[in-house]
Amino acid sequence: MTALENCFTVDDKLLRCAQPTAAGFQQLQRLGIKHVLNLRNYHSDAKPAQGSGLTLHKLAMDAGDISTTQLRQAVALIDSLDGPVLVHCWHGSDRTGAVVAAYRILKQGWSKQVAIDELLHGGYGFHSIYSNLVDTLERL
Repeated sequence: MTALENCFTVDDKLLRCAQPTAAGFQQLQRLGIKHVLNLRNYHSDAKPAQGSGLTLHKLAMDAGDISTTQLRQAVALIDSLDGPVLVHCWHGSDRTGAVVAAYRILKQGWSKQVAIDELLHGGYGFHSIYSNLVDTLERL
């Protein structure tokens, strides 16, 4: 694993990627990221992010069972934070993709269809086993 995998800029406020390594957290700090939102259920960023100066946040999500409430909560948290935010899960594909799609819909004014198309076909590694994410985004 490199320091930052599947890493892309969403806009000036938001960056998305897979689970950063310790070197990745240091790199994020150098890039000006202030906050990290971890969507993983059973993994803490505390140890790998130690000494990075980043403020860590966690909203544990299960890719097979994400609700519209969780997506709205994630977008509200991102919106409330001052400074650039990184959102990540393990692969940076499914949970992260759903949160980014919700952000695009709720904050950037994208249509649900265009945001869902980016989730599915944007090159971020969407796993088709999580088709529930499409249904959840359509209900957003």
